[in-house]
Amino acid sequence: MEIVLNFIKDTIGLDIGANKYIAFFVMLVLIYLGSQFLVFLATKVLLRLARKTKTMVDDLIVEKTHRPLVYVLVFWGLRFSINILELTPKLNEISNHIFDSLIIILITTVIIRVVDILISEWGGKWSEKTSSTLDDELLPIFHAVSKVIFVVLSVIYVMKAWAIDVSGLLAGIGIAGIALSFAVKDSLANIFGGISLILDRTFRVGDIVKVDDTTSGKILNISLRSTRIRTWDGEVVIVPNSIVANSKLTNVMQPDMAIRVNIEFGTVYGSDPDKVKKVAKETITKIKGVSKEQDVKVLFLSMGDFSLNFKAMFWVDDLSNKWDMHQKAIAAVYNALNKAKIGIPFPTHTVHIADDKKKPVRKAKGKK
Repeated sequence: MEIVLNFIKDTIGLDIGANKYIAFFVMLVLIYLGSQFLVFLATKVLLRLARKTKTMVDDLIVEKTHRPLVYVLVFWGLRFSINILELTPKLNEISNHIFDSLIIILITTVIIRVVDILISEWGGKWSEKTSSTLDDELLPIFHAVSKVIFVVLSVIYVMKAWAIDVSGLLAGIGIAGIALSFAVKDSLANIFGGISLILDRTFRVGDIVKVDDTTSGKILNISLRSTRIRTWDGEVVIVPNSIVANSKLTNVMQPDMAIRVNIEFGTVYGSDPDKVKKVAKETITKIKGVSKEQDVKVLFLSMGDFSLNFKAMFWVDDLSNKWDMHQKAIAAVYNALNKAKIGIPFPTHTVHIADDKKKPVRKAKGKK
């Protein structure tokens, strides 16, 4: 403050420092004028520059934070200007604590607003890229958690500004946090499991998945706590996110929608395996909808109890056509084998009956 008063004295030759009340009034006027200049600079210059950029983040930050920042500078100026009045040490200490507390609260407000803007903008863009509702549920939680963290830090710094020992408070917060974490560990596991599913892009709503070979179906929704799967029987299975995140999971729709279709069939003993494979392959290849990018394969699997067992494999471009193509292919192979005079066996068993002839019975020799 003395620098400002000396500058005024050297510039205009007015020694306003001779009267502390006049000096304090002049400092208030200068602080007010400086605050109005900062408001003008923020609204007329910085905001216009921010509007020329492609993103809205800087516009919102300037708009939401310029007034609290102006008040920070005003209170900072008042904190030092009040020393001109030469108050008692006790009053001077109290005024410093008050202004320090107000400055901490205003800086906390600025930080909270900036973090809220960043979460809303970046989180909103992220949620638009996903079809899950989990990210939409997480955004309000991130907003709330960030506010709680900064408010708690603000309270701690205000207490330190008033020379209050905060070690006991910190210890209590730590103990309460540990107790709370144990109480809601399952819920937290589900929440973090859901977050990991989103970040890893394990699956999306509409994908068809198989969880641990026990649950299979289409993803209906990914919420904060669980994932809903509609099974092929029309039932809705609700699986906790922690289980999904830690399970062996198969997503049949990744990396693309193409999928392999397998059909198994058997022919009678005596059939030529090469002829069977040729007939089956030519038949499946001619079916409309079978992928031309990958060859149809027919394998001779085994010689079973009553048939020669084969397996035909082909690809379709869309998962939704899997069962229709399966039905078409198996019917076409059946008709083609009949047309080629290749028998398809019934389950048969051969029973051998031993022909045991009666043996002559010896008569015991006795005494006459």
